[in-house]
Order: sequence, then structure tokens, then C-alpha cells
Amino acid sequence: MAKAEETYHRRHCRGYLGGRSRFGCLNPPTHSVHDCVVVQQREAGNSSSTVRNQLFTSIQSQLASDVPYIPLWEGKANIVYKTDINNVFLHPVVFRYFFMSRTTSNNTLVAGTTDRVKSLDPAYAYDYFSIEVINQVFDTLLVYNPTDQTLMPGLATSIPAPGNGVSSDLKTWNYTLRAGLKFSDGSLLNSTTVKNSIIRAITLNLPGSAAFLLSDVGQLGNTTSTANPKFTINIDTPDPTHISFHLHQPVAFFNLLMAFSVSAPVPTFGSNAYSTTGAQPTEQGKVIGDGPYTLTAYTAGQSLDLTANAGYYGKAIYASAGFPSVPIINKVTIKSETTATQLKNDLTAGSIDMAYRTLNPQDITSLQIQAASLGLKVQFGQSPQIRYLVFNVKTAPFNNVLLRRAIAYAVDRSLIANDVFNGQVDPLWSMIPPLLNYSIPVFQLVYGSSPNLTQAGNLLSQFGLSIYQTLDATRSIT
Repeated sequence: MAKAEETYHRRHCRGYLGGRSRFGCLNPPTHSVHDCVVVQQREAGNSSSTVRNQLFTSIQSQLASDVPYIPLWEGKANIVYKTDINNVFLHPVVFRYFFMSRTTSNNTLVAGTTDRVKSLDPAYAYDYFSIEVINQVFDTLLVYNPTDQTLMPGLATSIPAPGNGVSSDLKTWNYTLRAGLKFSDGSLLNSTTVKNSIIRAITLNLPGSAAFLLSDVGQLGNTTSTANPKFTINIDTPDPTHISFHLHQPVAFFNLLMAFSVSAPVPTFGSNAYSTTGAQPTEQGKVIGDGPYTLTAYTAGQSLDLTANAGYYGKAIYASAGFPSVPIINKVTIKSETTATQLKNDLTAGSIDMAYRTLNPQDITSLQIQAASLGLKVQFGQSPQIRYLVFNVKTAPFNNVLLRRAIAYAVDRSLIANDVFNGQVDPLWSMIPPLLNYSIPVFQLVYGSSPNLTQAGNLLSQFGLSIYQTLDATRSIT
């Protein structure tokens, strides 16, 4: 199962958080939580694609009936950069600068973004941009191929599989680490470091973090206490290069979790040991990783510098994928722009070499037209990122499923995709995007391909509400 596919399933079956109706929340309705959890546990250890298909179909159908959220559109990843930059991969899971090279000079690259770092602590970060930077500074046991979702050995020497490092019941996973691993500060990285880092991420359980991917999804447990063995974390480190994870339930995709940023080792002993009582500060000299780059400058909300890690163990780990040595560019500066318009202006003025996340749709269209004259390239790629409307089903009036269904009937996805985004997004009909396996356009099947204002009006009339259509063809609910 693809990592992104699994992440979507797990993140949408965690429990419902209260709050106003808003875009982008990741939680299901309270009345479906129990069923969702049951499905999680059944699916977790089941390697049958037939069974998985049945379970994903059931989940999607239930969501279309309950309407705790309404899928709206699926984005397309896009990036604009100077034509002398090579090996820019819009990977479906991770974005990495260390494969990039320049025809003119590999000394520097200046990238621009409208994103801001939340934290560079792997145990805390669960936003796109923070993880993007973490992936430059930290490695994990397993890493991703430059251009696809195939896993490759990272800190580990090989990828465990059933019969070769993984028990037949999928509950014990064994990894062998490369010898002589070190962090960028020179401190040792061994199996105990990996164990302590995993335990730290789980037991800190920082708000908004991805700790649940290890404790719940990965079935590692959530405590070092042995008072209740059902929840005890059980990780063995028989020697400095071997580590064994013992899971409470079978998890067929555990390798994917070991390739995610929350699993990245951090220093756990010595003068630069990471905090065990809270998140590590995101400051120069406090972010110590083992990846291709080191963080050599950081100004919160403004910019950061990544400089090649001279002691990087893995310069050749991507050799089989065509990259004999990484990183290629010595220094990457990432500037956080105040607005999308400023991002575009800096790009066209030449003060940045690359713009990644997030240009205005109209500016992307304009840059496509001007690209040749400006010496730029506009590149699009697939993205599992989606946007959707979510309701607080505990609060009136959205605690009534008929109202939620009325809104589902009234949504005009084509209007959003074409008028707002200049055709740079696609209508979305399921919480699982078409890029991933088991996606079914259930909202299209249930509510139609275009707005059905008659059905919406019939449901809304029960609340004393009506629908009107404005002269410019946009729809509103009164």
C-alpha cells in the first residue's frame, strides 16, 4: 500500500475535533468513529487487496452518506524555477533539494515560498513545510527513490520483508543500521539512538504532532511503563547496529512509517541531546540531524540556510537511482515571502531562483506565457493534497445530516476549479484522491456531477432556507 494512501486512511479515521466549519480539518464524525477504528484494525494486518478494496469502499460510502465533510478539489503540485536548474522532482511524498544541480554553478540556490516553519523537531512537525525542511536535514531508516514511492535503504542497510527481517505475523520488524553513523555534530547514531528517538516522539505526544503514526497506526504502544502490557513500547537493541520493533498488532506497512519524518533519529545523549520534556527549539545550533544538509542559519518567519553536511554518511545511497553523490548544490537558502504576489515579483526580478508553494493561480498562468522570455520553467506534478469543507457535526445547524447533504448537492466544483483556480485544480469526489488506490468518486455518484439545486432546495426548505442564483452565476445559500 502506498504511503500517501495509508496516511489518508489513517488520518481520516482518528476521531472528531470540534470547531467551526472550516477547510482542511482531518477528522470524521463522532457517530462513525467506532466503525472507523474497527476497520482500521482489520485493515492494518490484512494484505488482501480484495479485503482492502471492500473496506475502503465501505468507508467512502459511509462518508458520502454522513457528510461530515465535502471533498472540493484536488491540487496539482507546481513549481517555477530558472532554466539552469536540473533534477527538480515533484515527488508525491517528499520534496528534496539535494538532487538538484545547476548548469551554471552548484554553489547556491535561493528558493522562495509563502510557507513558514512550525518546528524542525521530527517529534513535533506535522505540517508540509516543516517536514520538507526536516527531509533535507534528517534521514530515516528508509528513504524514498528520487522520482517515485519506491523505498530505498537509508540509515538501514536493507529493506526488511516477510521472511527476511519481518516475522510471518507482521508483528516483529528487524533493521540493521549502517556502521559508523554520526550526526552532523559528530555524535554517534546507533540503534539505541533510534530507539530513544522513537520513544521520545511517542511519549512526548506533542499537540498536532504525528506521534499517533507510531503509537496507534504503527501499533508500537504509547508508554514505557509495563503496568499495562497492551500499551507498552517494546523495542530491542541487542547491539549498536540492530534494532527490533515488536508491534501489538500486525502492520503490513510498517516500513512506510520508518520512512516518515516522525521516525527520524535525533541526538539523545551528549551535549546536544534533544529535550525529553518538550519540543526542541528551532534555532541554529539546536537542530542537529544526520541528513545531506545542516541548518546553518535561521530567522523565524523569514529565511533559513541549508549547507552541505561535510560528514554525511549517505553521499552514495542514491547511486543506484542515478545520483552518485548528494547533495549536489552546496548551499540552499529558503526565503519565506509575505505574500504570493511578492513571491512572483521576486521570481521575475531574479532575486530568487525558484518559487515553490504557493503562487496565485493567475500568476502561474501568466508565468506560463512569459516563461521563455524570463528564462523560467513552469512544472506541474501529481499531488495527493486535497481541499475539503468539514462540519462540526456536534453543533447546530450542522448536526443535522439533511443540511449537510443539501450543501453537498449545491457545491459547484467546476466553478471553483475553473473560475478560482484557472483550471489548475481538479474537482474532487472522494476523500481519497484519484492518485491513490481504492478511490471511488462517491460524492459524484450520490450527489451528481453538477449542482442539483432542486434537491438542495427541497432539503433546505425543511430549515426555512432557500437557494438563489446570482446574476454572475455564483451560487449562495440564504
